[in-house]
Amino acid sequence: MCEQSNRLIITTLHQPSSEIVDLLDEVYVMAQGEFVYGGDAHSGLVKYISQELQFSIPLHTNLLELFLYHVQMQHFTVEEYHSKWVGYQTSHAQASPLALTHDTVDDETDVLVVSAKPCFVIIIIIYFAIIYYVLFFVSLWLQFTQLLGREVKCFVREPTQWRLRTLLAIVLSLMFSLLWHNLTNNCSDIRNRYGLLFLVISLNVSAAVGISNLTFPQMKVVIEKERKSCEMYYSYMFAFTKSLVVIPPAIIQVIIMTCILYFLIPFNSNIWYVMMVLCLSHLAGDSMGFIIGVVSDTPSVAFQVSHCIDTLYNKQLT
Repeated sequence: MCEQSNRLIITTLHQPSSEIVDLLDEVYVMAQGEFVYGGDAHSGLVKYISQELQFSIPLHTNLLELFLYHVQMQHFTVEEYHSKWVGYQTSHAQASPLALTHDTVDDETDVLVVSAKPCFVIIIIIYFAIIYYVLFFVSLWLQFTQLLGREVKCFVREPTQWRLRTLLAIVLSLMFSLLWHNLTNNCSDIRNRYGLLFLVISLNVSAAVGISNLTFPQMKVVIEKERKSCEMYYSYMFAFTKSLVVIPPAIIQVIIMTCILYFLIPFNSNIWYVMMVLCLSHLAGDSMGFIIGVVSDTPSVAFQVSHCIDTLYNKQLT
């Protein structure tokens, strides 16, 4: 395409610093249908510009801009540059272990044929493998750290959900303790041991669902905007970081509730069993609340839907 349009394309890897020479490991020049590789920066393009063309390279120089400047000033033509570059690359082919041999373009298929030394092929494979690995995992790590930091800041700035959950856990545990204080194994009256277990688990789930419904629908607008407009992060990465911030406070609240209940009500089970049941039911309620929040636009709609979910859950529990 370059040969047919009679145009020259030059690309350089650079950054605005004095380290530009060291960063130019590979310099590819597409000119007149030929693919030219000049080795590393010291033995390739930089020495070519300074020695063959006899132009100095100032500090903090973009090599592409320098070349275009000399072309515009008519210090040399594109054809002269190309012929000198090919001659320089051929004469210095042994200077770099990555230097390529003669490159041709197949006239029938218009496919560029590049013959390289074995070490070049191995290094290129390793190079692209490292690039893929770094881009993939660095991207995930960057998303994880940024999302986790943002969720922690949001949690510290708006602790409403944490306060509501903690207050609700204390109030419910005190209500249960007053009603079932000094509970016996007799199950014939209103102070039924099985009724206690049902209410503790059921209200624990309902509280988790309700608090999630109060907070998540407003967050959904921000999440959808970021995902649709910018595609800033993966959905599963947001869910993972959100869980890391939400789950530890939820476990602390369950521990507070369990300690109050276990101190005032004589449970037959071990305290760790009671705590495990309440933790699992609390996390189940959180999950249902977030699911309802996803499909609901406002907290009022979420609460109307959550009543049906609570009824089905309690029916299954009984």
